[in-house]
Amino acid sequence: MRLIHFLIPDPSAFPSGGNVYNARLMQALIARGEHISHNTFRPEIMLASPDTLYILDSIYFGKIDEPERQIPSRCIGLIHHLNSLYPLSEEYFQQKEKSFLSHFSGFIVTSSFTFHYLTDRGFDPSRISLIEPAPNIQPAIQRTRSRDVRALMLGSCIPRKGQLNFLNALAQSDLPPTYSMTIAGSLTADMEYAKRCKEIIEHNSSLKSCVQLLGEQEASAIQHLYDQSNLYVSSSEMETFGMAIQDAVVCGMPVMALEGGYAAEHISHGVNGYKCSTLEQLVAEFRRCVTDSNHFLSLQERAASFLPSYHMWDDAAKKVIEVFMF
Repeated sequence: MRLIHFLIPDPSAFPSGGNVYNARLMQALIARGEHISHNTFRPEIMLASPDTLYILDSIYFGKIDEPERQIPSRCIGLIHHLNSLYPLSEEYFQQKEKSFLSHFSGFIVTSSFTFHYLTDRGFDPSRISLIEPAPNIQPAIQRTRSRDVRALMLGSCIPRKGQLNFLNALAQSDLPPTYSMTIAGSLTADMEYAKRCKEIIEHNSSLKSCVQLLGEQEASAIQHLYDQSNLYVSSSEMETFGMAIQDAVVCGMPVMALEGGYAAEHISHGVNGYKCSTLEQLVAEFRRCVTDSNHFLSLQERAASFLPSYHMWDDAAKKVIEVFMF
């Protein structure tokens, strides 16, 4: 009996993009009749079952110091993120990541951005399988248009996601407090950073009346947040795909995002949102939505009519089987 064994964080621990991807991919493989198991990666345990395809989550790459022993045979690297991407460091990639990446049988990457990141650095494209995530949110039957901005930001509260920079920029602006914004995601991934985000909200009267900082949310709560919001904002400086952005687009919600990694590829500029090259531009587009209700209503109409094309999870499972189950 062949087996696919995922070395991943507990998929039910918290709904990060990587955890959701892993869980949905495993469910789709099971639905196709594959035998799936999973547990966390423990580098001191040697794994080498000849009938098993191992898939190792990139969250563990930093724990590998003896790749010859710690990376099992027939092991695929599932790359959600690489440490060299943020802050961008070619030196780190060449000195740290490239050597142990060469020990994998192949790779699963979630976007063309990561695919080209690896091939541009000498990795064989035939060893890299692009398997994009599918949408995870059910779009509302009909999204209510509103003149008032009800913004949403999702993601762990960490520097790469840029929440603090965005909040600082809002605090320094003279934006009227006529909007609401919900920021949801883990507050424990970087507790000092999350504390600073909380403090800037509490110490600024306009932010305090407009911005709500939530912690981790269950899937049903996240669905509710999408249903109740009418603008998605991403201040992330690096997204290898941007699953939360994808879900917002599928919901028919206008999106504005920094051009970090693959994030802005979900946006048709001026149609379903705005691609922003700087934080200042992101804040300016947000301001325009808050202060120009006719512009915001028009943007909502265009986003609701935007029809994105994304793969389904069954397509992802099928590709894993076709490419790797030799």
